[in-house]
Amino acid sequence: MGKLGSLLCLGSIVFAAGCHTRLDVKPDGEGDYVNKGGKARIGVEYGLPMVQFNLAVTRTLVKCQDERGQTDIRFSTQVAAEPHYVVGERFVVDYESLSSWSKIAGLDLQTYDNGTLKSINASAEDQSAAIIGDVVKVGIGVASLVSKVPFGVQQLAPEQPGEWRCSEQTKRKLDAVTIAKDALEETTKKLVQTTDTVTRLESLAILNALSEGDKTVLAQTKAQQSELTKQVAAVDKALARLLTYVSVKEERVWPEKVGSTQLNADPLPANAKFLKDLFEKTPSNTETQGAEGGTATTQASKENKSDQPGTAVAGSKKDVFLEKLMASFQLRGELVPLLEPSTQSPGSTSYPGPNKEDKRTGLYYRTPIPAQLLICRVVSSQGCIVDDDLPKAFRVNVMAPQLAPLRVLPMTNGMFQNNALSATFRENGSLATFKYEDKAARGKVLSETVAASMDSVLAYRDARQAHKASEKAAKQQAGLDELDADIARLEKQKKIAALNAELEGSAQDTAVETARLNARIALLEAQRKLHELEGE
Repeated sequence: MGKLGSLLCLGSIVFAAGCHTRLDVKPDGEGDYVNKGGKARIGVEYGLPMVQFNLAVTRTLVKCQDERGQTDIRFSTQVAAEPHYVVGERFVVDYESLSSWSKIAGLDLQTYDNGTLKSINASAEDQSAAIIGDVVKVGIGVASLVSKVPFGVQQLAPEQPGEWRCSEQTKRKLDAVTIAKDALEETTKKLVQTTDTVTRLESLAILNALSEGDKTVLAQTKAQQSELTKQVAAVDKALARLLTYVSVKEERVWPEKVGSTQLNADPLPANAKFLKDLFEKTPSNTETQGAEGGTATTQASKENKSDQPGTAVAGSKKDVFLEKLMASFQLRGELVPLLEPSTQSPGSTSYPGPNKEDKRTGLYYRTPIPAQLLICRVVSSQGCIVDDDLPKAFRVNVMAPQLAPLRVLPMTNGMFQNNALSATFRENGSLATFKYEDKAARGKVLSETVAASMDSVLAYRDARQAHKASEKAAKQQAGLDELDADIARLEKQKKIAALNAELEGSAQDTAVETARLNARIALLEAQRKLHELEGE
């Protein structure tokens, strides 16, 4: 009895240990998920989203001098931002962690086109109670937002004679821009008036109140409207072409990684140089006078230019104008939460993991929080400066997953448990639907029901499984293992059929299948008994 009790105790311990599984998820690049020695990485990858912006910044020279002919340089800056969601963090699901010798793992993971997690249905199907999980599909797109907010103009301090000013070529381009702008305004005004006339006459035509003269006017006005439409399009195209001579446009994608919250949107060196080259130095008293003096001075100044705009050549006098010019191009931004920030920093890689006190592990996700992209003209070490004199230049409200704390949906299974985790996520990372079923009680009931009809089969299978966990399992014949696997598979099919009948409320639909499965199980049990007798 003592030996038998020890064997039963050992078997129960092994059985219990084999029944516990969990969904194992880790950040990509940790532990076994690191590509070592050219070996493939383990697991299925999914991504968590972060908000990212397609930014377009256009800087345009709008003025060179005031009405008195004094230097008065002004730039206008426009910003357009379009938010979208991309993969910010990557995790790996080790679906094999759901399996053991007494469980069959099922994992269904779907992602959006950008690689972020869309839905997951993970279930550990216990052999004693089969559970079939439904796959939930969602497809919720994120609304795009395009905002174009002009910064207005920013005036630099007037420069002293003999310093910097707009070049003659730049002035001519600005004059051409002004002419094209006026022409566009005039043509547009004519088009609006013509359209109003057409609308009025068409209203009279509906009432049959047009005279013969009015009908002639309507036909002529429609022709004029068509011609003015073409003229407006042509003038606008010409104006856009002229603006390219006095403006630069930069497009960038930001942020590039999860932890980035500070944006530096200053112009790239090549664009800064283009803007600086719109100006030239006026002749000084010490420079050579003559008909070619202006051109020679401009050329000389180009030869002495530093490679970096706004920096003086070594040993030369500090150029205040260039410093002010470069400062006027400064543009910074911040992605800040509108709610009280979490104690966890944005993009934190301190992921919760199992320990002695908390063995929970599961699906990682972040619930996005309201945030604001704030772009300003003046910044300090603390970020954007915003007050009555320096208002917010541009802002757009978004939902930012990367600013939210990391959360985990635990998923574990114990003996006689058939827990199923189903979750769907919106494209911004928020949890759309969630379902976690703890089916321990139902699993026990179903297990007892099955055991009542196949007591000998289950008892023998459980004994065989416990026996396989011991040292003697390695000495068993391969044929017995194959038969054991076949019987377990057929038993599972039978219990799935019974469960489906229970859920659908009709056992008649599965009666034939159940009968055939019982017959096949009986045949396999007979073969197993024969193999066992031959091995003794």
